[in-house]
Amino acid sequence: MVFSQLLTALLSLPGLKCPGQSIYLQALTIYAQNSIDFPDCLTVAHMLHEDMRTLYSYDRDFDRFGMIKRCEPEPS
Repeated sequence: MVFSQLLTALLSLPGLKCPGQSIYLQALTIYAQNSIDFPDCLTVAHMLHEDMRTLYSYDRDFDRFGMIKRCEPEPS
């Protein structure tokens, strides 16, 4: 998890301004605690930030997050 530690340190530098900085830091925390791809962690962090709890996806990795309800899309 060196990746998450280095990026967390970088994003935490005093004076660094980054749009969505708190979301990225939360995603890195999620990434460090789970063996899930970073884009999935970033999706969860965005959802939590926006107070969204339902996700339509075929990706079962999201089932690991108790605060997120994953629904599979209906076939068309």
